[in-house]
Amino acid sequence: NSPPADPGYRNQRYLHIVNHPLAFAGVYNGFNGINQQIKVAVIDSGMDINHPDLRNMVAMNSNNQPLVLNAINNSTNPADVEDSGFHGTHVAGIIAAQSNNGQGISGTSGLFVRLMPVRVSDNGVNISSSAVINGIRWAADNGARVINLSFGGVERVEAWLQAIEYANSKGAFVVAAAGNSNILISSRDPTYPAMFTNEVGGMLTVGSLDANSLLRSNFSNYSNQYVDIFAPGSDGTSGILSTVPTNLSQSGYAATVASSQGVRPINGTSMSAPVVAAAAALVIGLAESRGFEITPAQVKL
Repeated sequence: NSPPADPGYRNQRYLHIVNHPLAFAGVYNGFNGINQQIKVAVIDSGMDINHPDLRNMVAMNSNNQPLVLNAINNSTNPADVEDSGFHGTHVAGIIAAQSNNGQGISGTSGLFVRLMPVRVSDNGVNISSSAVINGIRWAADNGARVINLSFGGVERVEAWLQAIEYANSKGAFVVAAAGNSNILISSRDPTYPAMFTNEVGGMLTVGSLDANSLLRSNFSNYSNQYVDIFAPGSDGTSGILSTVPTNLSQSGYAATVASSQGVRPINGTSMSAPVVAAAAALVIGLAESRGFEITPAQVKL
């Protein structure tokens, strides 16, 4: 009953405050009966599927090929944005970096989750709206039970809502980041897809709390109406440690990133959403391994 034997785990304070060591010793390892894989789609900037802490955690199709999508060009190369992109790989590691393999870090979800990376950005900053729509629908059609959306904008895109509702109808639970503008989300200061949580039964919007202070992160959007839950998305000045593409970092892991203002911590509701996505996968895995059907709306409850 010990925590994961991954050297970076001791620096993942964002996991420790959600009782992950105890959970890993008990349910994440399957001692309580998790006997199936749960697919989690990461709709993002892509993912380094050859990363040593992620390559064994990628979902496979019936031909034993990686179940991945570049929704920008409809290819099967989901590599994170070339030269500078790390966002999707970082999000993916928070969900499902391989636990207990003696290297790197541990994902939140333990060993039973499998990742479905979907690239929807050409530059790691802007996303393609049509790629998001196609990516969500593709993930739902290919068996994703959880879909993570760590992005947002001010424009209400009805087709996004329709895609999320479609995903729910196919059994996929959707998790969205609340945004990092330190605003009260409202019709006057909107952010989407976060605000769709009021219209979708099987969706949660996630704000960020700080793993050091245990208070709301100073950048996190908030709202009693549109933010359902908070999870760790910052850790003081340390940043959230997770996987990054190996072409960007010799170690393959980072909690900080260089910017024009110097080195800054990797923080954001983009980091808190995947903690909740992984927890949702756990709920689904526990229920269905015991023979219970569970709907996205029930996961939300």
